[in-house]
Parts: sequence; C-alpha cells; structure tokens
Amino acid sequence: MWKKAILIALCFMLICIPEVYAAEPRLATVPEPTLEFSGTTATCEYQLVDTGKSIRVTMELWQNDTLVDSWTKTGTSVVTMSETCTVSRLRNYTLTVSGTSGGVSFGPVSVTKRCPLF
Repeated sequence: MWKKAILIALCFMLICIPEVYAAEPRLATVPEPTLEFSGTTATCEYQLVDTGKSIRVTMELWQNDTLVDSWTKTGTSVVTMSETCTVSRLRNYTLTVSGTSGGVSFGPVSVTKRCPLF
C-alpha cells in the first residue's frame, strides 16, 4: 500500500513541476557607441569591459546604406576603440557596434547623428 502511495505521490510531483527553459546567455549591459564630428572628421569610439572574457568587437560607420568604414579589434577583459574617418557635411551617419564576449554575441547597438555644417 505504501509503495503505491509513494509512487502516486512521485508521479504527481513530476506532473506539477514546471518546465524550465534555459535563457539565451547575453551580456548584462552593452554600452552605446559614441559618434562625434569635428569638421569633416568623424570620431567613432567604443569600449567594452567584461572581466576575464575574450572579446571581439566590430565597429561600422554607415551613411544611409553605404558602408563608410569598419574596424575590428579583439582583446581580453577590455576592448577600447577610437577611430576616425573623413565624412561629408550635412549627412546622417550611423555608427553600429556588434561582437562577442566570452562566446556570447551582443549587439548590434548603434547611434545616428548628422554631420553639422560647421
């Protein structure tokens, strides 16, 4: 009798246990890139800190659908990028950053700004 009761209780517990799904791993916070203009020079900056992890970052500067320039950098724990390129005044530019940290993909994160006349 006890064996049947225990078996029924175990079956009931298995039925009542909620299913658990693994969450896709991702970085807790991904900083936004920085895009600044000085005349016709765009300065594109990004820094990612993820202690002890292997990091790969790709930074791309777009003018509408045209890729203006791109840069890739790898490192461990910290990757800091600061790149410049020539742009045209009064055009909109989007700086997009994506990559991996510890094998986990992040991004794309982006910022869009207009190059001023002066």
